[in-house]
Amino acid sequence: MDVPFDQELPQRALLDALCSIPQTVFDDWQTQAEQQVLEFVEKRLKADESAKDALGTDTPTPDTLKLATAIFLDGSGGCDLTYPAVLVWPKLSGWTYGRVEMPWSISSLRFGNIFNIMARRMVELAGGHPHTMTIHEMDKLDPWYHFAGDPYGERIVYSWRCVLSNYRYNRENRLALLGPSDTATARACLAAKACTLTFRGKDALCAHCSERFSESEALYGHIREAHARNPVTLHDFVPGLDIDYASIMCVDLQVEPSSQVGEVDNSGRD
Repeated sequence: MDVPFDQELPQRALLDALCSIPQTVFDDWQTQAEQQVLEFVEKRLKADESAKDALGTDTPTPDTLKLATAIFLDGSGGCDLTYPAVLVWPKLSGWTYGRVEMPWSISSLRFGNIFNIMARRMVELAGGHPHTMTIHEMDKLDPWYHFAGDPYGERIVYSWRCVLSNYRYNRENRLALLGPSDTATARACLAAKACTLTFRGKDALCAHCSERFSESEALYGHIREAHARNPVTLHDFVPGLDIDYASIMCVDLQVEPSSQVGEVDNSGRD
């Protein structure tokens, strides 16, 4: 494949070049990358008893990576990651200012810490088993939580994806499952909440027409103009695996939320 390295390629030419790469190349890379992650996790599980307890094994398989308790951190500690996002997360490729600086690597990946313990607690509060409940199942269940009696803001409630992004030291013992009524209210508030997420050099699809965008400004402008949606919300687009959207999945209920143990309201969910 003859791709010039010293000049800018038109977008169409670049896409054509990428499309010419056989699918087997990507499949082989994913297999190799997944194996590296598994070997890394296995080493961490043998060294971290709490992570081993959260996942229920010290010999992980590909299915282990799909568990809701399998939480990774990027090198900066800024984002918690799940599978398969860990395979494409930009910071693991030295992503800066919209450019990939080096091949993907696990060298800055972290696993086995308070986040695994927190994930286990979230699963158990939602009535699931930490050794079997998958990320997909938690997303479908969509449990919401709050930190009861937390002086940092007891009225703020969080989707399960957002809890870890808002962890503060010694906060885990305050974590409580939101009651059914407040859960329904929180979901409705998030659905109406203007999205403040900004990104560039990433991948997102318009939820209304599937047009692809790499920058948030262009995406939001398209949604407002082409689909008459204002404000733009998280429901108006599909963020790619390389976009950290979980950190904004929280709302302020304005009143102190109620808690309920072991039961999640599924009304209005698929």
